Amino acid sequence: MRKTLVSVLFVSLLQCGVFASKRDSLETLLKTSREDTSKAILLLRLSEDIRFTDPPAAMDYGKRAVNLAERLGADNEKDKSPAYKRVAALTLINYGNLLKERSDFEGALASYKKVARIAAEIKNDLFLAKSIINQGITYSSKGDFLRAIPLLFEGMKIADKLQDKGLVVVALINIAQAYKVQKNYDLSLSYYDQALRIVDEKGDKLKYIGIMNNKGLVYQETGRYAEAIEAFEKTAKISDEMHDIINKTKAVSNIAVVYYSQKKYDKALESFFNALSIFEANGFKSDAANTINAIASIYVEKGNLEKGITYLMKALSMAKEQGDMDLLQAVYDNLSQTFERKKDFREAYRYHILYTQVKDSLFNLENTKNVSKLQTEYETDKKNKEIQLLNKDKQIQSSQLRWQKSLNYGVIMGLLLFAALAFFIYRGYREKRNANRTLEVKNRKLEQAYHIIELNRDEIVQKNKDITDSINYARRIQQAILPPVEMVYKTLGDSFIVYKPKDVVSGDFYVFSQKGSKVILAAVDCTGHGVPGAFMSMIGNDLLNQIIVEKNITRPSEILDNLHLGVKQALKQDREGSETRDGMDVALCVANMKDHTIEYAGANRPLWIVRKTAAPVIEEIKPDKYPIAGLQTGEERIFTNHSLLFNPGDTFYIFTDGYSDQFGGEDGKKFMSKRFKEQLLSIQHLPMREQGRKIEEKFESWRGDLEQVDDVLVLGFRL
Repeated sequence: MRKTLVSVLFVSLLQCGVFASKRDSLETLLKTSREDTSKAILLLRLSEDIRFTDPPAAMDYGKRAVNLAERLGADNEKDKSPAYKRVAALTLINYGNLLKERSDFEGALASYKKVARIAAEIKNDLFLAKSIINQGITYSSKGDFLRAIPLLFEGMKIADKLQDKGLVVVALINIAQAYKVQKNYDLSLSYYDQALRIVDEKGDKLKYIGIMNNKGLVYQETGRYAEAIEAFEKTAKISDEMHDIINKTKAVSNIAVVYYSQKKYDKALESFFNALSIFEANGFKSDAANTINAIASIYVEKGNLEKGITYLMKALSMAKEQGDMDLLQAVYDNLSQTFERKKDFREAYRYHILYTQVKDSLFNLENTKNVSKLQTEYETDKKNKEIQLLNKDKQIQSSQLRWQKSLNYGVIMGLLLFAALAFFIYRGYREKRNANRTLEVKNRKLEQAYHIIELNRDEIVQKNKDITDSINYARRIQQAILPPVEMVYKTLGDSFIVYKPKDVVSGDFYVFSQKGSKVILAAVDCTGHGVPGAFMSMIGNDLLNQIIVEKNITRPSEILDNLHLGVKQALKQDREGSETRDGMDVALCVANMKDHTIEYAGANRPLWIVRKTAAPVIEEIKPDKYPIAGLQTGEERIFTNHSLLFNPGDTFYIFTDGYSDQFGGEDGKKFMSKRFKEQLLSIQHLPMREQGRKIEEKFESWRGDLEQVDDVLVLGFRL
C-alpha cells in the first residue's frame, strides 16, 4: 500500500499550471504578416504560447517556423547578415524542445545539432551552449548518461564563460538529476548546492523552490529524513511568502510522505490534511482525491480499518466522478487489501476483480496509443521516401532541360532583340497619335466626374447618417438590455460598475439577477468589440437569461456548462467542419446572503477577493483555462465550481481583460494585472463607489492620448 501512496499522490499536481495565451491575437497578426523573419518569429511565439495547452498545434507552428526560417536563409544565401541564421537557430531550439517533450529524442537531437552548426558558422557561443546543454538533457532523458554528463559540463563551461548564470543553473540542475538517477547521491547534492548558490544570489525564488524540493527528494530517498523535512519546510515557507499555492501544497505533501516513510502516522496525517484543505479551497479536485486515498492508507496502516474504508469510499466516488483511471486502479487495490486485512474475503475478491479490470483497460489503452504511434511513424517514413523519389525524378528532368535551354538560347535572344526594336518604333508612333486624343478625353472625364460627385455627395452624406443612426440605435438597445446600474447598487449596496465600450457598442456586458437570497453577477467578454462584439453579447445575454431566469439554474458551473453548449449551437459550432471560433470569457459569482457563501465559476476570467484583515492581500480564485464556445479540439468542457465562505467586509472583483491590456504610461506599456492588483490594494480603505471613480480616473490618466484598445468592464462589491 505504501508504494501506491507515493506513486499516485502528485499525478495531477504536476500538471497544474497557468499558461496565459493571446493565441487569437497572434493568429490574427499571422494572417496579415509577410513571408519574412518577423513571420518566423511570430510562428515561434505562437508555438511557445500554446506549447502546453494545444501540443499538436504547437508542433505545427513550430515546424512551420523552422521551414520558413530555413527557406529565408536559403533564398538570401548571398546576404552576409547573420540575422536569418539567428532566427533559424531560435526556431530549431524551440522545435527540438517540442520533439523532446513528445519523446522523439532522435528528432530533438537532430534539431539541436543543426543549431550547433549554425552557431559555429555565425560564431555565436550562446546558441552553441544552448545546443550542447539541450543535447545533454535529451541524452539524459534517454538514460544515456555516458553521453549526457560530458555534454552538460561542456555546455556549462561555455555558459559560464559568457556569464549566463541562468544557463549555468540549467546545466547544474540536469547534472544533479543525472547523478541522482544513477544513485550517486553525494555528487547529486553537490551540484544542486552549486545551483542553489547562484539562484540565491540572483534572488530567483521560484528556481530556489524547485532545487530545494529536489534536494529534499534526494534526502528522502537516502533515508536522511530530518534533512528532507527541513528542505521541504523551507520550500513551503518561501512558497507561502510568494502566494504560490502549487509549490506550497507539493512541499506539504512531500513532508507527509516523509513522515509516512518513518511510520510517524499522526504527523503524516496532519500534513496530508493541511494539503487537503488547500486543494479543496482552490478546486484542485484530482489532487484532493489522491490525498484522500493517501489518508485512507495511513488509517489502514494504523489499524483503523473502518475509518480507512470510509476515506477510500470517498476517494472512489471522486475518482469515478473525475474519470481518473489511475486513481481508480489505486483505490480498488487499496480496498482489496484493506478488506483482506479485515478478513472480509468476499469484498476483497470483488475489489480485486475491479482493480484487475481497470488495470487491463489501462494496459489496452496504452497498447492502442503505441500502435497509433507506430502507424504514424510508418506513414511519415513512407511519405519521406516518396518525396525522395520525386526529388530524384526532378534532378533527371532538370539535367535534360539544361541542354535544350542552351540550344534555344541564341534563337530566343535574336527574336527578343527584333521584337524590342519593333516595339520602340511602334510606341513612338502610337504616343504621337494619342497625345491629342488624351487631352480631349481628360477634359470630358473631368466634366463627368465633377457632375457625378455633385450628384452623389448628398447620397453619401445620407448613407453615413443612416449607418451612424443605426449603430446609435443599437447602443440604446444594448443599454436597455443591461440591468440598470441603480438596481445593482440598490441590491448589492456597497458596489460599483466601470463600463467603458471601445466603440459605440460593446462586446463586454454584465449580468445581474436575484433568486431569493441568491444574487447572481457576471462579467462577460465576447470575441471582438464594436458591432461584431455587440452581436455576440446579444446572443450571450439572451442565453444567460434563459438559463438563469427560465431554467432556474443558479450553480455557476452549471450556468457556464449550459452557456457553452448554447453558444456552440447558436453559432453552429457543434457541426462538423464549422469554422467559427467566436466565443466568450466569463467570471460568474453567486452570493448567498443567507448562509454567507459565495460560489464562482470562470472561463478564462478570475475572481479576486480582498479579505477584511489588517494587512489585506488579493486572493485569486483561478478560472478554467478555456473559453465559452470557440475552437474545441479536446474533450467536452466541464467548468469547475468553487464555493467559499465570506465574512462581512470582504471585497470581490470580477472584470474583463480590457483594463489590464490598455497601453499607456510614460513608456506606452500595458497596464498589466500586477499593477491593477496594486491599485486595488491601495484603495481598499475607500467605499466601493469611490473605488470605481478612482479606477476610471486611473484608466484615463494611464491611457493619455493613446487609443482605447478594448472594451472595459470592472465590477466590485463588498458583502
